[in-house]
Amino acid sequence: MTIINTGVAAATLSLLALGLAQTTPAAAEDCADAKGVSFICGTNNVEDLVTLPGDGWVIGSDLAGAGQQGYLWLFNADHSVRRIEPDEITIGSGRDDPACPGAPDWSILEPHGLAFRAEGEGGTLVAINHGGRETIKNFDIAIVAEGPQLT
Repeated sequence: MTIINTGVAAATLSLLALGLAQTTPAAAEDCADAKGVSFICGTNNVEDLVTLPGDGWVIGSDLAGAGQQGYLWLFNADHSVRRIEPDEITIGSGRDDPACPGAPDWSILEPHGLAFRAEGEGGTLVAINHGGRETIKNFDIAIVAEGPQLT
């Protein structure tokens, strides 16, 4: 049985309502509070969001345009947001199918479609990659004091 943390689920829905799925990053002047609603700006095309265990972490994927770098994004309940840079992701051994033609090329990552399975203080994030070769990427996520870390 899956139990949904209603607070985290509400935070995820709030993030969606705050305009994360935009076509271009909003300028700072477009991010002022309006009618009691706060906005998180500076992301690009974040469409898929999943909640992570811990203190209000949400991870999102952006579907970049053809030939552009896509990213995973970390959101926190304090309204902070940061892009996960490819060099922050430690490539572990044994996660890719041996039939794959080599290590992933993060410069053409286009993550879209996310799922998360909690395991202890972290879990496994599954992301569909539309960049380069069409693949399914599995990331181990550890929730540490500094925030979620992917391998």
